[in-house]
Amino acid sequence: MAKTTNTLKKRNAIIITIGIQKGGAGKTVASCVFSYLISKEYKVLLVDADPQGNSTETFTGKAVRTYRNTETPGIMTAFLNNDAHMAIEEITPSLHVLRGDERSGYFTNLFSDPETMAHYKNRDYLVEGLLKPLKLEYDFIIIDTGPMLGDLLTNCIIASDHVITMYEPSKYCASALLSFDENIQEVKHRLNLDVDLTGIVISLIDARRVDNREHIEVLRGDNYFGPKCFNNFISRSAAAGRISSNGLIGNPEVRQAVKQYIPILKELYERVNTKTTSKH
Repeated sequence: MAKTTNTLKKRNAIIITIGIQKGGAGKTVASCVFSYLISKEYKVLLVDADPQGNSTETFTGKAVRTYRNTETPGIMTAFLNNDAHMAIEEITPSLHVLRGDERSGYFTNLFSDPETMAHYKNRDYLVEGLLKPLKLEYDFIIIDTGPMLGDLLTNCIIASDHVITMYEPSKYCASALLSFDENIQEVKHRLNLDVDLTGIVISLIDARRVDNREHIEVLRGDNYFGPKCFNNFISRSAAAGRISSNGLIGNPEVRQAVKQYIPILKELYERVNTKTTSKH
């Protein structure tokens, strides 16, 4: 890969969390593809905050259980040692991954460890505290989150400048979206932060299904959520579906696999560049 050519005027990483508590909405593939594409222009850190560790496996080719050991630790070991660098793996010179860890499903257990908590402001700021030393090293930090509400997701939102959600058009995802946004608004209200739901990417559309079209129409027609929807969307694609098997680096069909994400990334740049100065 060619050396990164673009640099933000003042490097202070823009942190973007991609999440929704419903599984199967396309969060991990989007996190990986956006990180891959952005790294063509900027220096990117992909943070795998999902206990399933699929973002890590996409780029390293190794299952998340590999990172239980001390030689190649994952994110939970980084939390316990207050050192993110020990869990970062270079994929290319401009794309690094903060490796996942199955134990992040027990993230709340950290709060009962006085030695760990001594490194951080309080329980709400563990992710922010871990990422803060990295903000001058990267232009973008993308956080892939697990399909659950809870302390880890809330920590990721608190640490972020922007939150993007993936919306798979279904009744279950519609319900999840309402709760996900309530979580963001609670963070804003309780901690007086500027973070907000920056955008909704409609994903995994099956154009043959009438109910898919109906859910999209309802979402786009909503006074609150409608303006947050990206203009472009992601339909189901065999090439994108094979990213989980073939990865992105060295994938012979990578151009076809990421094709639908390119116009969405252009919209993402427009949305996040309206606030390039970090709040932290």
